[in-house]
Amino acid sequence: MADPRVETAGLEPGTDASPRLSPLSIDYVSPLPPVRSGIADYSVDLLQALQALEEPGVRLRIASVPEQPCDDDVLSEWQRVAFDQIGSEGHVPVYHMGNNTYHEPIYNAALERPGIVVLHDVFLHHLLQDRTLAKTGGVDAYIGELTADHGWVGAAVALPPRWSGFGRAGLFALPAHRTLLECQLGVVVHSEWARRFLLSEGITRPIVRVPMVMPVPELTAELEDRASSLLSSWGVPKGAFVLGSFGFQTPIKRTSTAIRALAQPGLEQLHLVVGGEVSVGVDLVAMADDLGVSERVHLVGFLPGELFSAAIRACDLSVNLRYPTAGETSASLLRVLALGRGAIVSDYAQFRDFSHDLVVRLPLGDDPQDPSPESQEVLCLATELRRLVADRDRVRVMGSAARDFVLGEHRPHKAAAAFAAALQALADPGVLGESLALGSHSDEPRRPSTLTWGRLESSLKVSGVDGWLPGELRTIEIELENQSFARFLAAKQGAGGVMLEVRLLGLRDGSVCDFLEGRPWLALLRDLEPGESCTMTCTLRRPLVSTDLEIEPYVVGGRGFSRCRGARYHRHFA
Repeated sequence: MADPRVETAGLEPGTDASPRLSPLSIDYVSPLPPVRSGIADYSVDLLQALQALEEPGVRLRIASVPEQPCDDDVLSEWQRVAFDQIGSEGHVPVYHMGNNTYHEPIYNAALERPGIVVLHDVFLHHLLQDRTLAKTGGVDAYIGELTADHGWVGAAVALPPRWSGFGRAGLFALPAHRTLLECQLGVVVHSEWARRFLLSEGITRPIVRVPMVMPVPELTAELEDRASSLLSSWGVPKGAFVLGSFGFQTPIKRTSTAIRALAQPGLEQLHLVVGGEVSVGVDLVAMADDLGVSERVHLVGFLPGELFSAAIRACDLSVNLRYPTAGETSASLLRVLALGRGAIVSDYAQFRDFSHDLVVRLPLGDDPQDPSPESQEVLCLATELRRLVADRDRVRVMGSAARDFVLGEHRPHKAAAAFAAALQALADPGVLGESLALGSHSDEPRRPSTLTWGRLESSLKVSGVDGWLPGELRTIEIELENQSFARFLAAKQGAGGVMLEVRLLGLRDGSVCDFLEGRPWLALLRDLEPGESCTMTCTLRRPLVSTDLEIEPYVVGGRGFSRCRGARYHRHFA
């Protein structure tokens, strides 16, 4: 029997009809406009869509978050409940959780009065730091909470702040959500990748994936005129190919990659529009000046409402790169697709859920943090842009497919019906089955993975190297066996995935060098459960000099297995 958590609750795939439900009373808890948060804007769209259902599955009260403004027209449209009365009178709290300080009061309320969490960001580590380290004396709280969620690994990651040491690795390796999620009735997510990730983390609460509500605006002549006027006001020449980057501009959105791509040969006529506030420490203006492309980079700032839609239509294509990621479903990307524009996204995590018909998926490259103009990510983006600029018919077809996708999967009526059905299922243990609702059953193993586990016992067996002669080309086989308690994640999972580094070390011009330097590492193609093994092949030519062959598994975003009680292979060839 299929696990009910993998489906959109209450709906058969491809249908529009909402299930017949007895209304469920919920308290809707989220940031709301005018808070400058994508979740606030999404909430209004979802609330309106829920209200418009012909057979409402929910009765709504909204709770405005303390010390956050809320528009009067939003407050007047729905019944309100005081924040300290959430969950009263038989209402089920529904908490919309993101990874920033707007959600701290919501996090605290969800711990005090559990309900259903809609998890917009899979990783909540930034929020944990805001709740603890940002406050006086918060170091002990940070260590305690990270240890509670991630055991000794969390305790180790949490120690450096005690001596004023801070790093980024833990933010995108340890999600810091277990304590919150495990006390809820259930969890709603918006992507299949997020659902799979929570399962791999061993979350035992029921998890339901539903599509994100996304209105699909009419493509009116007025909208097209406004888009044309925006291009003119920004100084973009008529007929230029325009790339757009939309949303709050942080380093992980990698807009810097797009600016550096503009400086590559063959893209001299390409223009980039950046619509959104720019975070502190991100100096896109200075970068554009340094690269000599400032006349083709247009920073237009925060774009409200209709201007946002017009700006998207003004562009031929959107760039929505992301690395690393907190696992969020990008509302700004869905708005781009809804307005009939395709996108270039990172071939990573949740973005792999999107079809090649709608988006171009760009590899991260050997080192996506490399700031040099020659980094692989920049070169790959430039290559794709040259192809797209030369084939505008393909760009138009992508845009049409993107709009059809949102109409089919995310239009408000269908998505709201799925959301209502999901709430009904999670609020009633009998709908999912009592054992599942209590977290005592799962079709998937509950074990840690290489994303968080620190002991990675393993073995490597290498065959095909006996009698290897200088200058000879050989295909060798490398068998990796998982001898640990944790699941070894496939490299495509991103952070926590496993890759093999193969090195041939020898002397060149009097210095030790790696004859395989710059060659891609071998990727683990599937997850390895404890006790399982897989074999990978690698074709190598033995150097003419004395050589050492070294092979070691590495965790993406982490360290080599030899540092974690794992395997490392070495053989010397005289």
